[in-house]
Amino acid sequence: MKTFALKIISKTEVILDTLAVSLVVPTNDGYIGIMANRSNAVIALSEGMMKYTLQDGEIKKIKIKSGIMEFKDNSANIACKVI
Repeated sequence: MKTFALKIISKTEVILDTLAVSLVVPTNDGYIGIMANRSNAVIALSEGMMKYTLQDGEIKKIKIKSGIMEFKDNSANIACKVI
């Protein structure tokens, strides 16, 4: 499966820096799914559960309060407050 770089940072630390197959993020309009090679975007994140799938199929979850995500050049960079 195709992958993309996923990096999640908080105010004080890098929480995650890995390759992912998919990502689901909470927004004010509901959840948005992200896959490799999507078009560039900047997305405001709201409180909710963020889920991502690793190359081996394992699904991980992180609960966030708010944040912002930039998807550019097959990389998702997320700055958020983790609960």
